Amino acid sequence: MLVFLLTGCRSTWQKPLPNADIVYQTGEGNQKVLGTVNADGSGSVVINVGGYFNKPIWSFDESLIYGLANGVGVIGPAGGYPAFWNNDGKFKHCSDWGNALYIEDAGNDKNLEVIVVFAREIAVVDIEECEKVKVLVNRDYWGGLGINTIMGISYFPDTQDLVFGMELLNLDKPAEYQIIKVNLETGEEAPLAEGIHPAWSPDGSEIVYVQRDGIYIMKADGTEPRLLVKHDFVDSGLFPLAMTEPMPRWSPDGRWIIYHRCEDELCIIPHGSIYKVSADGGPEEIIIQKGVYPSWRP
Repeated sequence: MLVFLLTGCRSTWQKPLPNADIVYQTGEGNQKVLGTVNADGSGSVVINVGGYFNKPIWSFDESLIYGLANGVGVIGPAGGYPAFWNNDGKFKHCSDWGNALYIEDAGNDKNLEVIVVFAREIAVVDIEECEKVKVLVNRDYWGGLGINTIMGISYFPDTQDLVFGMELLNLDKPAEYQIIKVNLETGEEAPLAEGIHPAWSPDGSEIVYVQRDGIYIMKADGTEPRLLVKHDFVDSGLFPLAMTEPMPRWSPDGRWIIYHRCEDELCIIPHGSIYKVSADGGPEEIIIQKGVYPSWRP
């Protein structure tokens, strides 16, 4: 039995990390659960976590699962409190920031430092002490009728390169999307492509991302984009309440891309399915239904 205890900003799920290839977000109605499954669709397990645990993602060393927690679900499916779950069954969330949208391993030697994305800010957070360490990117822009929102993040620690997506909403024209790369050592920024939700390949040579008409892969410098999955993903105008746009992720060997896809305009978890496709192209293969935001174990 999985026990959920709440004491201040600390909670404990008395269960070790799952032994599975993929962790993902699932549930139906008021259920608050995570799912785990192997890449071939076998070994599916549903874990009752007692509170929302959104956008789960493995740490680089496989010792933790990071995510966005919310015991009462006020934030909804898109965000929540920066949180982690370790192999001792310990769970903790930082209740100071209930508006986090994404979380990523910071990839440094200091344990439990993570990169957390808010609507217009990317910061390093000490998730053990629940303290902001450093602001990496600030896009707090309210010029004219435009509002910037960060949509997706990926960090490659070997080169200290961070890529993130941006959405610029305007009332008088369609939304604009852009993927930006910033080197955290030099501060140098460069726009790479139109799109959102980028993710580095395991060797840092390529980036998978989402455009209006599908999932693409490009070189690390933004050149040679190629369409991998043709599907109209972006432009629901419902972010961040909906989960229509997938967050593609790589398999650890770089051979596969996993992602969720919904057929409904207002995507809710029961209407999402998790797919994989070869990074070289080919047909989609469904892994499991009723799931969103998969993360493949490194």
